[in-house]
Amino acid sequence: MDIVGPLPMVKGYKYVLTMIDRYTRWPEAVSIAGMADKTVVNASYSTWVARFCAPATVTTDRASQFETDFFNAITNLVDAQRVRTTAYHPASNGMIERWHRSLKSAIMCHENDSWIDILPTVLLGLRTSIKEDIKTATAELVYGTYLRLPGELVIDSARMEGQEVYSRNLRS
Repeated sequence: MDIVGPLPMVKGYKYVLTMIDRYTRWPEAVSIAGMADKTVVNASYSTWVARFCAPATVTTDRASQFETDFFNAITNLVDAQRVRTTAYHPASNGMIERWHRSLKSAIMCHENDSWIDILPTVLLGLRTSIKEDIKTATAELVYGTYLRLPGELVIDSARMEGQEVYSRNLRS
């Protein structure tokens, strides 16, 4: 879990709270107005916990919003192990830091000053792109199938064959 920003203020928001599952590489990003601990906890709950369940481990840097009694109480409440990265060493949380580069690049590709409006589309693109290290898209690991993107007219037959094999394996 980490925070990107400050970004240009749009609709009262200027930060993005980011979370990533280390196994599937599934990313989540939610716009937040500020970095207060309660804002971060509420956003992480509604974005991650309510959709996927409470994480077993929460990795954060040593930013002040992650070191408060309130944040620690919430992680204890959901029985999540806290892992803190090495101070002043962003590479120790390299997976999310690398993903931040991809997120920022994807946002900057759009000719739109309202980054908050393009964030869902950017997330769709990042979730469906093939990751070289795992040789698949994060969406395929989470949903078990290739996600058809807007604008695709034909689904690759090799992908369809993979879906049929996946379905057969689920049934057996």
